[in-house]
Amino acid sequence: ALNFRTLEGQESYIKAYNESLKLIEIPYEERKITTSYGITHCLVMGNSKKKPLVLLHAASCGSTIWYKNVKALGRNFHIYAIDLITESSKSLLYNKCKGNKEIAHWLDETVTNLNLNKFFL
Repeated sequence: ALNFRTLEGQESYIKAYNESLKLIEIPYEERKITTSYGITHCLVMGNSKKKPLVLLHAASCGSTIWYKNVKALGRNFHIYAIDLITESSKSLLYNKCKGNKEIAHWLDETVTNLNLNKFFL
């Protein structure tokens, strides 16, 4: 994928990411969402009867960064922790995003494919 310099780096990152999933203390589901830029990885967890909350991580980390927060947030929200496709994460970039408009388009495709019309961010 374009968001990794080498295949070995990608494999190493995904292995570490999968290990960090063990830190999440509530049940979660991993989803893969196909977009025109690649495959977006998303962690879905929390109370499915509550309003959706989309979490976007900071640069240079994946959605597992939220592990300390999701237990409390999951009581009041149905959480969608989306791995940014332009960062090292379990999302895989195949068609480069060239600017903010394309990144916004990717996010719109992602939330649309998750059937999220209204959500907290």
